[in-house]
Amino acid sequence: MIVSRLGGRLVRSSAMAAAFAVFALLSMQGASPQGLIKLRLATIPSDFAAELYYAKDQGFFEKAGFDVDITPLNAGPAIASAVAGGAIDLGFSNVVSLALAHDKGLPFVIVAPANMYVVGAPTIGLIGVARTSTINSAKDLTGKTLAVGVIHNITDLGARAWIDATGGDSKTVHYLEVPIPEMAVAVKSGRVDAAVMDQGVDPTLGKPNDPLRVLANSFSVVSPYFLAGGWFTTSDWIKNHPAETKKFADVMHETAVWANAHHDESAVILGRYLNESPDQIRAITRVTYGTTLNPQLVQPSIELCAKYGVIKATFPGRDLLWDGR
Repeated sequence: MIVSRLGGRLVRSSAMAAAFAVFALLSMQGASPQGLIKLRLATIPSDFAAELYYAKDQGFFEKAGFDVDITPLNAGPAIASAVAGGAIDLGFSNVVSLALAHDKGLPFVIVAPANMYVVGAPTIGLIGVARTSTINSAKDLTGKTLAVGVIHNITDLGARAWIDATGGDSKTVHYLEVPIPEMAVAVKSGRVDAAVMDQGVDPTLGKPNDPLRVLANSFSVVSPYFLAGGWFTTSDWIKNHPAETKKFADVMHETAVWANAHHDESAVILGRYLNESPDQIRAITRVTYGTTLNPQLVQPSIELCAKYGVIKATFPGRDLLWDGR
């Protein structure tokens, strides 16, 4: 395996800087309206993690007695740092990141499902290349540079699994950490040969007028159906806030059911937060949100981590899940 950790320190320092920014932002926010419980939440601004926006706009949080502050962060490590440090109560993460945290002894717990991976309607894990590229197979990636969100994370491991399962050798590929919103630019500029992309961040990916095309649906080799991301907090926060944890989980369930059935309305809400037109969002394959915490649906990500040696050994998926659901 050939790995380029360009800005490896920058990735960590950026996460810390973002966490400090969260602390500063929250310190300036006022008290909650009388009778409402303040919740500090963080998400990645994309369709795959947009439930917080829908719940707020539809009044689900207020109905449950919550006054929420939503902080958008582009980096998962920044959300993890903010939750661990107490600046954020609950946040979004992919399951691979939480499996790695569990392996290191960090007390993160998934309390509600977020985005599902559905093989027939993929929205994440899409390997994009230039439309004129000569790369047409996993084998063609030999010696090439592939952009991933974070080394040893879900975009990286999913791509490796697809390469190895379809005739290539993941050890011959150069991996470069690139923020997900910058993936398309990195490919178009020639900085990288391919990138693991999210259609929610790049709605034009693979469309007829897009200079990029989709080479592969990389997560298809992990499992045809699994929980890709979830809403998490620490075990201490759950212990100190059992009622709030249950109410939050209930809101996320209500939101998932609503969002899965109301794509037109959610496109308007998400477009407002992402500064994109609703038609752009309607044109993409929309995310399916999970409605139940099922250990079997988190197990594929854990097995992926174990296969590539980023955790010491596999463990039961239930170890990552809140036991009050």
